[in-house]
Amino acid sequence: MTWRDMYRSASFRGATFKVESADSAYGRRQAVHEHALRDVPYTEDLGRRAREFTVTGYLVGENYHLERDTLIEACETPGPGQLVHPYRGELTVVCRGLSVSETSQNGGMCRVSITFLEAGEASYPRAVTDSVNAISRAGNSVISAAQAGFVERFITDGFPGFVLEAATQRLQVITDFLGAPGGINLAGELEAAASFSRALRNLADNAMSIVQQPEQLASRLIDMVDLASDAYGENAGALFVGLMEQVSAPYGGLTNTPSRRQQAMNHEALNELVRQVSLPAAARAAVSVDYPSYQDANSARQTLVELIDTEMERTGNDEAYVTLGALRTEVARGIPQPEVDLPQLIEYTPPATLPSLLVAYKLYGDASRADEIVSRNKPHHPGFLPGGQQLEVLSDG
Repeated sequence: MTWRDMYRSASFRGATFKVESADSAYGRRQAVHEHALRDVPYTEDLGRRAREFTVTGYLVGENYHLERDTLIEACETPGPGQLVHPYRGELTVVCRGLSVSETSQNGGMCRVSITFLEAGEASYPRAVTDSVNAISRAGNSVISAAQAGFVERFITDGFPGFVLEAATQRLQVITDFLGAPGGINLAGELEAAASFSRALRNLADNAMSIVQQPEQLASRLIDMVDLASDAYGENAGALFVGLMEQVSAPYGGLTNTPSRRQQAMNHEALNELVRQVSLPAAARAAVSVDYPSYQDANSARQTLVELIDTEMERTGNDEAYVTLGALRTEVARGIPQPEVDLPQLIEYTPPATLPSLLVAYKLYGDASRADEIVSRNKPHHPGFLPGGQQLEVLSDG
């Protein structure tokens, strides 16, 4: 394209004017240090200087004075505005000064000279909560409280063999789910998956002996959850939500003897430990996800908050209750992370049946985002998005 093709009619905040010449100033900011008894100065670079645009032009016509007043008002309005520069295109600027020259010799017109500065943005230091570490710290407190409560309640020593067997079977249910959670695939590094598989197999093979040592059992389960987080990667959150569902059903056996009551207590204690260790892991996974939209992040947060609320209602461990409350606060505050500006989901209705490629281009100027629209809306055929039917799309177009 030639310069004539790119030439634009000038305006500022919608107030138009004719242009005779346009000057621009660029460069760097420097501080020159000239020290006593030193012949060689030192010039310190302080960054790029604000770009300055000076436009000289005129307004002409029977009603030029109305256009003049509109331009004066535009220049006296506080804050940045949009300048359509004849040679530079659209710029966000502030008006530094406007001079108007009128003479009786040249009636029906005025000459104007306007100086603009690029608006830039106000950047001030601000405190930002480290959501990842805050959730991790709160989660560690939950795990410590859960471990202490479990060791106090879980006992197999001194009871009949069926108490030990029942606890072993319960542990095997947990390890079976971790190994094959149904539809949730390993998504971490290969080495992490291998380490997880070895540790899980070792825990399952030695379940009966480990169950007889409550402290070791708690420690091994905590380690398994950490290894599972790495092995399942981006699918870890779904894994732990599923695991919590596996250990949420109340004990349904007999409790008519001391041994049966201990069997029931062991069942509940093991379930509670797994839930209270899985919750922090699910929270750590959720805060690290790159959510496509604010609504997706909000849904994940709401799911976690509800799970924590349920656990707080059912636990009899006072320390766990307090630490779960602290974790809930950090989850509500940190998901999505405050410094992340996520697009919103909005509704868009195609005016006619269109291919997803064309809809993506119309919305975002990027046809490659068609898969995103198809994935979210699941039409019968990506080549035919029905006209008149609402679609969910992201607002960042």
